[in-house]
Amino acid sequence: MKFFNDLFFCLNKPKVIIITGKNKGITKTAVFEVLKSHFKLGKEILIFEAGAEDKEKIKFLVNNSSFPILLTDEVAIAKILPEKGCVIFNSDEENNHLLKNEILASIFSFGSGEGADLFVSDIVANGETNFKINYLGSSVPVWLSGKLDKEKIYAVLAAIACGIKLKLNLVQISQALKSLKDIDKS
Repeated sequence: MKFFNDLFFCLNKPKVIIITGKNKGITKTAVFEVLKSHFKLGKEILIFEAGAEDKEKIKFLVNNSSFPILLTDEVAIAKILPEKGCVIFNSDEENNHLLKNEILASIFSFGSGEGADLFVSDIVANGETNFKINYLGSSVPVWLSGKLDKEKIYAVLAAIACGIKLKLNLVQISQALKSLKDIDKS
């Protein structure tokens, strides 16, 4: 069965989003929510949660994808991405600035400061969480159920960055996130 799945993948060359590092599960949930109403997940786009031990599978996915996106904080994994790909990373994490000098793929950063490509501002968490996402001079509010901590907000920012790289606009992304439930319980 694995052979046929791999063959199907190679022939169709879908876009692939590979999520590594901490908070993989939460990030995958948020990415799924952002993309599910705009793409055929599993056909047009494959979302793969990976660890360092999955390096060979990551290489296979990257080499046979039409557009690989890697959400990571691991420089060694980011180095395998070709120029056609994109690495999305948290600019607030220590040492992630090193990614810019060591990889071929395009780079997209998110974080809490204006130095990131996409940054969060005006966070209010009181039973619900709302904040603004800022990108290329535009600012759009996001409302989420539950009181989210910093790590879960970063997971949502990573999902927003994926949406942007897949050509969704901020309003579409904000609307998609309204249906994100129970991420605060993850």
